[in-house]
Amino acid sequence: MKKYRGFIILSAILVVLIVGYFIISSATKKPDTPSINNIALRTIPADKLSSVTIKNTLGEYTLVPIDGDWLYKDDPSCPLDTNLTNALASIVSSLYASRVVAEDQSDAALYGLTEPRSVITAVGSSGESITYKLGRGNNQANIYYFTVENDPYVYSLPAEEGNAFVYSLENLMMTRLVPQVDEYVTKITYESKEKGVFEAYQFTDENMVPYPESSLSKELHWYIGLPFDELTLADDKNLPDWLFVVEEMQFPTAYKYDATAEDIAACGLDDPAMSITIDYLERTYSYDNNVYKVTKTPTVFKILIGDRQNDKNGMYYCLVEGSNTIYLTFYTLIDNLVKLEPETMKNTFVCAVDSDTLTSFELSGEIALKLNVTHDRKGVYAALENGKDVTDAFTALYEKLFSLKAERLLDESVTDKGEKVLTAVFSTEEKGVHTLEIFKYNANFYLACFDGTADKLVSIRDVQTITKLAQEIK
Repeated sequence: MKKYRGFIILSAILVVLIVGYFIISSATKKPDTPSINNIALRTIPADKLSSVTIKNTLGEYTLVPIDGDWLYKDDPSCPLDTNLTNALASIVSSLYASRVVAEDQSDAALYGLTEPRSVITAVGSSGESITYKLGRGNNQANIYYFTVENDPYVYSLPAEEGNAFVYSLENLMMTRLVPQVDEYVTKITYESKEKGVFEAYQFTDENMVPYPESSLSKELHWYIGLPFDELTLADDKNLPDWLFVVEEMQFPTAYKYDATAEDIAACGLDDPAMSITIDYLERTYSYDNNVYKVTKTPTVFKILIGDRQNDKNGMYYCLVEGSNTIYLTFYTLIDNLVKLEPETMKNTFVCAVDSDTLTSFELSGEIALKLNVTHDRKGVYAALENGKDVTDAFTALYEKLFSLKAERLLDESVTDKGEKVLTAVFSTEEKGVHTLEIFKYNANFYLACFDGTADKLVSIRDVQTITKLAQEIK
């Protein structure tokens, strides 16, 4: 019983000591010291914020709100990415620290605040201003050290907010440089001092009329112009690889805005080694009498490619003709352009007949076959002369014929042909009759002759597959 009473007395003493400690702590603690996460810092509200100036190790610039977007004050036409600038202004108008690091700035140098990475000045519509300093970063804690004008504390600012203040003006610029390579592009021209001129055109099948002056329903194809004397259908395998290179140049890195003539010359852009010109239809959208309209204006866009930077992973300097903003693009993309061989872009398909215009198909040789072909909105239908529907089997045969590609290209058309293996005759609505003939050539290849030109060697196995698919229809 005595032990139990002693335990109660000790417990009561411990409680008194704990309560006394908190009372003393509360009495000695500074009442104005924030100690919680997400500390709201002094800011100018978004609706009163009239400018934000960033001065960092990469330069100085001021952003101002114009028609709802934050733009470069000295040149509102500067192509800034407003998603980034609007987000930056939003951060400035609603700053929050994660915690207080120090209650005074006596150790400012320790936090990188005597030579800050960035000084941010926010100005309100009534002329009031607040200056912030961004010190060094702490990668382990994922924060920057931060101070607010007329505030004694050193705060920690989350890195996702602080990163916005170390951007240069170039970092904020739009980097969609090259127009998107889509159906509205009608021509791409690559010019090199070393290799000359290479042209790629996008046409429809109908009378070779450039898209989109002809029907939108027509299938698009790329054709190669220069350096060849005549337009040649492009290879569907190699050309997309080249178009991909052009497409990837849409997003380079801004290097220098408002470059001088000396800057341009120093980057080799006054006399560029290469250039890419894109002819396309620029789309503008409008409403007229509650009707949505799209206007397409022929536009020419040319990008100049200059020298490569000297370091190991050096990027190439590039410049849009008529502008004074220098960009950097990856050397791997430009090197792929340098390796471009126009000859590899030429189409190697043997039989280029559009099934959408086909009215009949006839096969002779090892197997004889004649089909009537009809069309409706749902697709293409094929039937034997007796009316039997063989659409599925014919589709397999036609796809194999259409995808038949040359394994070898001959320098000129062969006149002394060997034994004929088969003949395929395609009758079309608009372009008359096309004829594909296959002849024996040697132990490895057959010779393909399309519309009288016999300059492609094809795989014997591919021809045997065609014959087998025809037998399945029969």
